[in-house]
Amino acid sequence: MCDDERAVAEGDEPASAEHARFSPIDGRYELIERIGAGAMGVVYRAHDVSLDRPVAVKVIDPKHASDPAFVAMFKAEARALARIRHESVVQVYTFGRYGDAFYLAMEYVAGTDLDTLITRRAAKGEYFELDHALGIVRRIGHGLAAVHAQGLVHRDVKPSNVLVEDATARPVLIDFGLVDARAGVVQDCMAMGTPEYMPPEQARGLPITARADVYALACTTFELLTGRAVFEDEDVLHLMTAHIVRAPPAISSIRPELEALDGVLLRALAKDPAKRHDSATAFVDELDEAVRRLGRRPPPSAPKPKIVPSTPPIRVLVFEGDETLRRQVVQIVERVLRGAGDAVAIECASSASEFASVVDGTAPDLVVIDDASAEGAIAALLDMIRTDVAPEVLVLRESFEHLGRDGLRVRELPKPLNAQVLASVVSKMAVRIVERRASPSRAGTD
Repeated sequence: MCDDERAVAEGDEPASAEHARFSPIDGRYELIERIGAGAMGVVYRAHDVSLDRPVAVKVIDPKHASDPAFVAMFKAEARALARIRHESVVQVYTFGRYGDAFYLAMEYVAGTDLDTLITRRAAKGEYFELDHALGIVRRIGHGLAAVHAQGLVHRDVKPSNVLVEDATARPVLIDFGLVDARAGVVQDCMAMGTPEYMPPEQARGLPITARADVYALACTTFELLTGRAVFEDEDVLHLMTAHIVRAPPAISSIRPELEALDGVLLRALAKDPAKRHDSATAFVDELDEAVRRLGRRPPPSAPKPKIVPSTPPIRVLVFEGDETLRRQVVQIVERVLRGAGDAVAIECASSASEFASVVDGTAPDLVVIDDASAEGAIAALLDMIRTDVAPEVLVLRESFEHLGRDGLRVRELPKPLNAQVLASVVSKMAVRIVERRASPSRAGTD
């Protein structure tokens, strides 16, 4: 399965994919439910009738099937992927034509992606144990080595593209929708990939090699050990620029006890690909050696006790009808504010009446509102509060329309939600809230 495959998708299905709901593919794969979609097509959880096992089936969008160059490339990649036999790489079973499109049958991995596991721990203020984290990185690194041995470059290594299987705890690298095998050097990739994990050469649209995957694996390792991305910015262009020009932080700046890993990660995050490890295996081997050195050092002194803030907690109101999204927002907001040393009190509302009851004439410091409720909620805020103590307002939108109102600072973020972007925005809002509390006369003027 892939990132597209794992996430519940939005948007229209290709015609052949819609038809695929009602007829088995090749008389063998019975499609059970749609589990994701992306630029290349729609993915289903399916049942392999012949072998009586679950599979994931990607039905490629018919618009790609009319491009001979794409078809030739996709066939070559499918064959190369099918030759890979590694426990930490999702296995490809079958590739073929289906109606006016193509399909790809793959191993179905029942598990949780690493991004979700990181977020859950960070919400509780916890890190992965070093041995556990590096065990995952080691196995994914060896899986990447198997991918590279076939002349392929993944191009989108990141936590959400690593599934940890529920039954075995086996980490599996998924989402080969961006993989390419053209002579081991990939061109035209500026618009592809994920900005938080994108190597400088990929962000600049230059040719890339397997060392691009080493960079992305280092970004993933950094986030696995710290709970945050190497670079964070709500603006995608700024984020890509950071990978190109900014020096990455040392991991010891966040976790001082991991200073022994600084050199390994900074080498893997070098701007010049030639200065990085020449393989994913070399990267994980050097990480292992750094951990061995770490084990020979005396244990660090006990950390200083955390000072409990004496100021009133930052009051947050989350107005969101979708329980899953509401829970995700609460976890991220709480993690960011507590991580900054701020006390926080979060209240939730799922209806207009609950919202009015919670506000009740007293302005929260931060309000997060669902798109469908934004207009009414903002109007209610203006009716209930004085503008000189107006809250920061964040709207989660399906589409963008300016919602600015006199006396309110309104920010907008698209759905589906990006956890790193939300965390970055909330962090900046918290700074303004603290400044406003320290200097009330500035309220409404920043």
